[in-house]
Amino acid sequence: MAQAYGLDRLDHRWNAPIDLATEYVTSGCGDKICVVAYTGGVRVLDPATGRLLWFDPLPAVVGRAGDVLVAQVPGRNSSTQLSVLDPETGRVREQLGEWAVLAPPTGDGELIAMRTDLNTAKAWLARVDPATGGAHYFGVVSGVTGDCEARVGVGAVICRRLDASVGVWRPIPLR
Repeated sequence: MAQAYGLDRLDHRWNAPIDLATEYVTSGCGDKICVVAYTGGVRVLDPATGRLLWFDPLPAVVGRAGDVLVAQVPGRNSSTQLSVLDPETGRVREQLGEWAVLAPPTGDGELIAMRTDLNTAKAWLARVDPATGGAHYFGVVSGVTGDCEARVGVGAVICRRLDASVGVWRPIPLR
């Protein structure tokens, strides 16, 4: 059971059934409380009352991206299916498709993501805008498994190579 207290007087505000053995609370939901089950599914709570706002049994990860929430559900290979959710209702606003998110969202909500073709061991990198559903491809890396990370502004991508070693790439720009 989770309990909320006011910070000014430490007065008890509310209780909510959160079992930290089977779920965790994520801080990336803006002004909402997201409770994610280790086996999948997310509950979104009102931080003022602890009241359940909505529940979705599918998302494995939910996080804020600008003014919306982005839900990630495991897909094929190492990618995930991305959906843009309304933070108040949980309704899907937009299906973004199959992407592996490489970095936390920028201040305006843009995501750095990739699509991997394991047959060719290439990964195509893009900036994905959850607000519009658009993607701008900016580069490709070769010889990777799809297990990659990036940091906005660094200009490099860190990926696991086919031999399980780790490499750093400056993406080859698309022409």
